[in-house]
Amino acid sequence: VDELPFGNYVEIEGSLAAIENLVDKLGFNDVERITSGYYELFQRAKNRQGLSLAHCTFTGWQAGLKSSIPD
Repeated sequence: VDELPFGNYVEIEGSLAAIENLVDKLGFNDVERITSGYYELFQRAKNRQGLSLAHCTFTGWQAGLKSSIPD
């Protein structure tokens, strides 16, 4: 499990057959699959939050969220 500032993700790598086998064993057949890399996920998440962060850090993410909350 990868813990990122904008969410937790399970990353499965390997051949398509190996991935499908593991997905089945884990019971993840009905779970949404995301094929984007972490950089793209970061870009989409920060845009959704209206943040202008250059780097994906927990400190920066939390500071950005606090500063974007209206008074």
